[in-house]
Amino acid sequence: MILPTSSSLIQFNHIIRKTRFNVVFLMLSMALCFAFILSALHLSRYYDNYTKDVLANIHTVIFVNTSATAKDVTALQTSINQSPDVLKTELISKETGLAQLKHDSNLTDILSHVNTNPLPDALIVTIKASSVQELNLLLKSWQNNPLIHKVNIDLPWIERTIQSRDFIHHLLMLFITIMAVLFITLSISSIRHYYLHSNEERYVATCLGTTRIELILPMIEIIVLESIIVTGLGMLASWAILKGLDQGLRNVFYSHLVSNQSLFSGRLFLTAGLVLLITNIVLTVVIGFATRINTQSMSHR
Repeated sequence: MILPTSSSLIQFNHIIRKTRFNVVFLMLSMALCFAFILSALHLSRYYDNYTKDVLANIHTVIFVNTSATAKDVTALQTSINQSPDVLKTELISKETGLAQLKHDSNLTDILSHVNTNPLPDALIVTIKASSVQELNLLLKSWQNNPLIHKVNIDLPWIERTIQSRDFIHHLLMLFITIMAVLFITLSISSIRHYYLHSNEERYVATCLGTTRIELILPMIEIIVLESIIVTGLGMLASWAILKGLDQGLRNVFYSHLVSNQSLFSGRLFLTAGLVLLITNIVLTVVIGFATRINTQSMSHR
C-alpha cells in the first residue's frame, strides 16, 4: 500500500517485478548517459589543466638593440616586469651569451676568428596568455619599443594550442548538453513509468483520503533510490572509460605537465551526482502534480 512511506521499497520491488525489462533498460540507459557526462566533464577539466600549464609558461626571447646601453637594458627589463602577463624575466648579457657559446665545441673554430662580440643583450621572458588577442597586444607593445630589435616566440604553436583548447571545450560542452537532454528525457520516461504502474495503489490511497503531497513522497523515495543506483553504475562506467584513456592521454598531453592533477575528481563526481539527484526530485514533483489518476479504468474493475 502506498500510504506509509516505508512501503516505497515494496512498491519499487513490485514495479520491477511487473516491468523488469523496462526498469532495467531505463536505469542502465541513464547510468550510461551519466557516465558519458561525467567522463566528458573530467576530460574537459584534464585538457583545461594541461593548457593552463602550457600557456602559463610561455618562453620568449627579446633581443635588445646593440646600441642600447646597460642603463637602457635595465630600464627595459623593469618596464617589461611591470606587465601583468609577465611572470619573470632573465637577462642574458652579450658577454654571458658569448661565454656560453664558447663552451660549445662545435663553435670553437668559428668563434676563434671573431674579434668583437656580435651578440646583443637578450631577455628571456616567461609570460602567460589566456587568449590570442591578449598575446598579440603584448607582443605588439614590445615590437613598437625602439630598444627592442626582435621578439622571438613560436606564435603559431601558441595560437594552435589556444584554438585547440577552445574547440575541444566547445565540442565537449555540446556533447554534455546532448547527453544531458537525453538523460532528462530518460528520467521523465522513468518517472512516468513508475507513476503509470502504481496507478492502482495511488487510486486506493486517494479513496482513503491521501493528499497529493503524501502520494508524491513515496515516489520521491523510489526516485532517490533509483538515482543512487544510476549514480553508482555511472561512476563505475566513467571510471572504466577514463582508466582506459588514461595512458593515451598522458602520452598525448605529457604527464609531467599535469603531474599534480588526478584524472578522476571526487569533487566533480559528487557535484554531478548531486545535480542528478536534485533534477530527478524536481522532475518527480512536477510530474506528480501533473499526472492524474486514471479513475475510469479503476471504476471498470
